[in-house]
Amino acid sequence: LSGPNTGTSIHLDPPFANSWNTVLQGHKLWVILPPDTEPKMFDCDPECSENGIELSPISWFLHVLPQLRGRRFYGQEIMEVLQSPGDTLYIPSRAPHAVLNLDWSLGVTENVMTEEMLLELPHKLLMGEGLLPDTEAWPGERREERIWKCLTRGNWLSSWARARMRGVVGQVEAKLSKHAGVCNKHQYGRLWLREFGMP
Repeated sequence: LSGPNTGTSIHLDPPFANSWNTVLQGHKLWVILPPDTEPKMFDCDPECSENGIELSPISWFLHVLPQLRGRRFYGQEIMEVLQSPGDTLYIPSRAPHAVLNLDWSLGVTENVMTEEMLLELPHKLLMGEGLLPDTEAWPGERREERIWKCLTRGNWLSSWARARMRGVVGQVEAKLSKHAGVCNKHQYGRLWLREFGMP
């Protein structure tokens, strides 16, 4: 349940999750950027925002959105969608989005993690990204290693998916090996992946 002029400024949903939203009553205005666009590029510059206060959703739609219209990111323009009662909207993983409730609205939403989304994990970890970048790990947690072991040794994925995941690791390793000096300098996560018996 949301009131008029409330919502969210530009953000990403949890890693590896697609999401859907169905409006039962009211109207929502959505802005969706192409997947892999960095949402922090569209935050306000602290030098021109007083005290580093986060922009409200209505302010984001009034001041930032007009500057994005007509621009292209990864060859695509932003999408603006008016969602009405009965409409269901699908948001792909890694697609930054913002939402503005135009009136009192009631909706249902869910984040869904599929096997296909988990297959992106090797690339993300090999490129040095964290599994859950928005949450700080407790000392010694090693969460990426734990999830990797669960995926590659447990029953979460089918044998086909585990084989495909190993194939992704092989492809990324081959590309990284062509520029080993650059990759070693940045200490990508592939060394600890090798310890788990990956190619």
